[in-house]
Amino acid sequence: MTVEPHAARILDRDKIGEITTRVLADMVQRDMETLGEDVRLFLDLSLTSINALELIMMLEDELGVELMTDDLS
Repeated sequence: MTVEPHAARILDRDKIGEITTRVLADMVQRDMETLGEDVRLFLDLSLTSINALELIMMLEDELGVELMTDDLS
C-alpha cells in the first residue's frame, strides 16, 4: 500500500505504527507479532546502519513522506 504524500499527514499514530511494523517485518523476514514497540533494531534484530537507511527509504515510499533531509544544519 502506497500512501499519497498529502494523505500521509492524516494517518494516525496507530496506522503509522502498523505500516512501520509491516515494512520492518518484511525486511527482517519475521512475523509482525514478534516486533513489539520495545524491539531494538540494532540489538534485537541485528540491523546495520545500511539496513536502517534502507528501512527509512522504504518507510518514505510507504508513507509518502520525506523522513530525512539533505539540510542537516
